[in-house]
Amino acid sequence: VSGKWVYHQYNYRRAISPDGEWEVQHISLPWGGTCAEAKGISIVEALVPAECFRYESYPGHSPESVEYFWHIKNENKTNSKIASEKGKRGLMSASLESASERVAIAERCQKEVHIAAESKSWTCGSTCGEGEYNGFALYPNRFIVNITSHINFYLSRGVEVTALLSLRDRSISERIKFGEYCLTPEKGKAEDELALLLMEEAMKNHGELKSKGKPHVVPVSYEGMMEFKEVYLMKLYKQLGINSTYVPTFEDGNKKYVKDMAEMSFKKAPKWSGWDTRAFKQKAKPTKPKESLLAKKVITVFGPESSGTTFLTTAVAQAIGIATPRKGLSRQAMSDDGEWEIQHLSLPWGWECEKDKNIDVIEALVPEECFRYERDPSIPEKRAADIFFKLAKKNHQHEGQSPQTESIWDPSKYAQDPEEMEKILKRCRHEAKISKENDKWTCGAGCGGGEYNGFALYPLRFSVNITSHIEWYLSRGVDIKVVVSMRDRTISSKSKLHGHCHIEDVGIKEDEVALDIMKEAIKNYGKGGSRLGSLPGDTSGNERVIAVSYEGLVEMEEAYLFQLYHDLGISSSFVPSFEDGNKKYIADVDAATLAKQKRQVG
Repeated sequence: VSGKWVYHQYNYRRAISPDGEWEVQHISLPWGGTCAEAKGISIVEALVPAECFRYESYPGHSPESVEYFWHIKNENKTNSKIASEKGKRGLMSASLESASERVAIAERCQKEVHIAAESKSWTCGSTCGEGEYNGFALYPNRFIVNITSHINFYLSRGVEVTALLSLRDRSISERIKFGEYCLTPEKGKAEDELALLLMEEAMKNHGELKSKGKPHVVPVSYEGMMEFKEVYLMKLYKQLGINSTYVPTFEDGNKKYVKDMAEMSFKKAPKWSGWDTRAFKQKAKPTKPKESLLAKKVITVFGPESSGTTFLTTAVAQAIGIATPRKGLSRQAMSDDGEWEIQHLSLPWGWECEKDKNIDVIEALVPEECFRYERDPSIPEKRAADIFFKLAKKNHQHEGQSPQTESIWDPSKYAQDPEEMEKILKRCRHEAKISKENDKWTCGAGCGGGEYNGFALYPLRFSVNITSHIEWYLSRGVDIKVVVSMRDRTISSKSKLHGHCHIEDVGIKEDEVALDIMKEAIKNYGKGGSRLGSLPGDTSGNERVIAVSYEGLVEMEEAYLFQLYHDLGISSSFVPSFEDGNKKYIADVDAATLAKQKRQVG
């Protein structure tokens, strides 16, 4: 923020507050010169304070001048070697320090930061400078910082440190890197693999799983930041202990890398194949009556259509011991012991989108036994879902017509036995507190009347208000947590347009409503949410809305997944197979352009 931070003009690694209370360090993995010039992948212990940092090739010059020279060299891709050499000599001579200045800085680095070649108790962060450079940490021209040892370096010196791990779609970040920072893809991929291993290691060692208080490692989703903007940013401020209302301008840098729909060739609707199919080859067990319609703990996975909710739901269900058939149509399932229920709701859920139709936002998703579609409450929900999907398959090129005219909908084939239905209605009224006659409790959706008193009646396509969904369950003594799935907006929108809603303007409006619902839920029940602890059933004070990045999950795999398990209170070592569903949407790097860039730099 202007006036609060002092920036070095060409030092992109550091910003420090005038009072010395805060320092922000920026270090990409790797950092420095081009990968073509690097002999190998150098890993260093830590990024030391800027005053104590020197490049080993130019220890007598300020690192800012060295980095600026690299910047000028890369910008002048017309490649005038003479101009580059003149610029190099000019920059280097201008950045030479006097011997007395260097000695003064080195002494402070030795005493305050404990960087000294002769010290056996302290490490230097990188190679220890010797002789006249004793006190400086000397770095290769291109290097990667080990995040775990970086954190330990500062903790050992009494500094409170937090590392933010920036997560972005791998295909997009690679495309940018290979076009601008590393024109040798083989080297670039090796660097990225190493960076990912170091990030995973840091998550395991210093993330929320290991921390007793505030974690020293916090993963941050680029796509989540672009999607939720200030809501996501303010949540991050709270995690970091920053009291600020500053909001920057957000511009989605991913959008230009996603293919146009005209470039996509779908033979069939996209499928989520990111889980281990072996987990779904179990034979379905015969179901026994539930002791209670309400589980003790509920996990609901929400997200816009095509945002990765199926993948997340399936992984979490397996982790808590609920077998979910791969092609099953069930929206929710309970563990045999009644301890857990997993719910999966895209926003919206149900029949395909229709023109000139309002977006229905419902209070909550009730237990499946109490759920009915308002079209015909006599038909159990699962049978109604079978009808929907048969119709969807029959009308794959659907252009907005309603299923109400379809002859396949024949209530006489699917209606529930009246006696069996009455038994369920009684349980819904007593256990789930769903009744049109009870003024103290809400029904979650439209209250069934008459012979359907006890059912919650839903439209054919609807979204659920996450905040009221949480409060519906808390008021009934259920410990509920919600996972909201974040995925690159451009990609999820294109996937939705192909597979869920073929009417673009309707799909856009639905996604905007979904985004508003998720933002509100994060404000109310995310970490530090304004409504945490406000209801009698909410005594823990822990966050109830957890935002999960699809890209982060695919990138960090089990390290990210186990963090989610921890946040949900799940003890499990289940790891699904991961497959990047985004990759097919990213435009390929133009080989001719890449070759031209290589010639210019070379």
